[in-house]
Amino acid sequence: MKMRRNILILLLLAGVVFTIVLLSCATAGNGTAVSLQEAIEKSAREIADELSPNSRVAIVAFESANDNFSEYIMEELSAELLKHRIQLVDRQNLEHVQRELNFHMSGYVSDESAVSIGRFLGATAVITGELINVGASYRYRISVIYIEEARRGMLSRYDVRNDRAMQLLIETLGSR
Repeated sequence: MKMRRNILILLLLAGVVFTIVLLSCATAGNGTAVSLQEAIEKSAREIADELSPNSRVAIVAFESANDNFSEYIMEELSAELLKHRIQLVDRQNLEHVQRELNFHMSGYVSDESAVSIGRFLGATAVITGELINVGASYRYRISVIYIEEARRGMLSRYDVRNDRAMQLLIETLGSR
């Protein structure tokens, strides 16, 4: 009888410890979300660290809630990359190439089409990304694709807070 009681107590304690571990993991996950600006700054730093000096880069697509919001994110990312002395393909040249290839920023961009556009522009790498609403937060992803090897390089992912500032930014840019 005493052995059963000890086993029952051990099982109960194991259940309590398991519950505490699960709750601490869930709480830690919620605390790691960053602002959109922080995600952009961190990913620009990661991109700059990965690229070789004098790399010429084109940001070819970013998917988000709407075209204006996507454009906003691409411009912010461009500004951050310039701070890290990354050469960027002029956005107007990119728009011209997109029209020539019947490519639309609001549509799906495959790795192959991104590489083709980058090659045409003389870029050594292209950047694509997305911001997806996952309920309590947004998932921000940026990836680098190297033109010569047609291979994916770094992939940066961040959970972005779905707070009032984010909602206001989406609403403002969506109404333009």
